[in-house]
Amino acid sequence: MVLEVPECRDAAEIFAVVGDHRAVTYNPTDFVSGLQEANKLIQMWLRRWVAHDYGCWCVRETRTGRIMGYCGMNRMHINGWPARSLIARFHPDVWGLEYVTEAVMAALICAGTHSGDGSVVARTRPVNLASRNVALKLCLRRDPGRDERGPDGIDEYSVTVRRDDRCSRRRSAIEGEIKLSRRCSLFSRM
Repeated sequence: MVLEVPECRDAAEIFAVVGDHRAVTYNPTDFVSGLQEANKLIQMWLRRWVAHDYGCWCVRETRTGRIMGYCGMNRMHINGWPARSLIARFHPDVWGLEYVTEAVMAALICAGTHSGDGSVVARTRPVNLASRNVALKLCLRRDPGRDERGPDGIDEYSVTVRRDDRCSRRRSAIEGEIKLSRRCSLFSRM
């Protein structure tokens, strides 16, 4: 897979992801109802790239160039503390293929270069077991003391990357396959 900074021409493929109700089941306020809204979403991402030098990437299948989804980080404040919130949305036809874990791990690796922007957090819903499992695979630890009600329900927070051999091996394997450009465009082996 290839992670690229989005461009306006990607709106139709982004719409195919966030315009699919299945992809936003746990975050229905993220639903996009048309190309104009998809364009606005991409414009917001590009403004974040300009302001923070990171944001959301389009995740493309290497062989076809098709956008399978997007992932990245949003700079925000949660209960008054600065944070970089991980986000990933993928088309349902690629769920379960480990793309999400690999892509978000790449985003985490890039996040390390912006540590002054706060802790890395994953916000998940209690019933979204797939997202909770990705956070565990990324070696994030649940922090129930930071949970809060969001627009789509309870936001459960996982924070603080744990240091253990399993996580270090996974991270090293992915780092070995990633090339970072000036803007943290990532290219992985998948």
